[in-house]
Amino acid sequence: MRITLMVALTALTTQLSFGQEISKETVSNNAETHITQNHEELTRIKEEKERLKKEHELALKEAEKQRKAAEKEQKRLAKELQKAEKAKKEIEKAQNNVHKATDRLTSSQKDLDKQAAKYKNLQDRNKLTDEDDIKWKKKLLKLTNKNKERKIELQEAQLNLKNLNPNA
Repeated sequence: MRITLMVALTALTTQLSFGQEISKETVSNNAETHITQNHEELTRIKEEKERLKKEHELALKEAEKQRKAAEKEQKRLAKELQKAEKAKKEIEKAQNNVHKATDRLTSSQKDLDKQAAKYKNLQDRNKLTDEDDIKWKKKLLKLTNKNKERKIELQEAQLNLKNLNPNA
């Protein structure tokens, strides 16, 4: 019986020692697998981080490019606005000049008509001497020339307005 007990004890010891070796190998295989998986996961995370970093940099560059393009467009539009405002002011000034020239022409025509009526009235009543007649004719000639100059001024103002604004 002693021998049986020893054989059983030896078998049990062998089995336990063999079991420990297997479990050591299993644990070390599991640990290596776990370490390998962790290393692969870490590598994948690093690659993803680099990819995201590159995408972020590209997005920043694109945003900067768009910002610069927007600033350039804004400057161009500001210049166009200034040109439009300047053209509008020039058109308004030309319109004002046309109105002034029209008023001057009207006033000049009234003066000419009034003086011509006075001359005609004096001439009809025979109250003019030869010298007075010459003075009146000079006066009417000056007023007629002035009236013609006013007409020319009006035509120039209208032409200037037409050149600035073909729709006017």
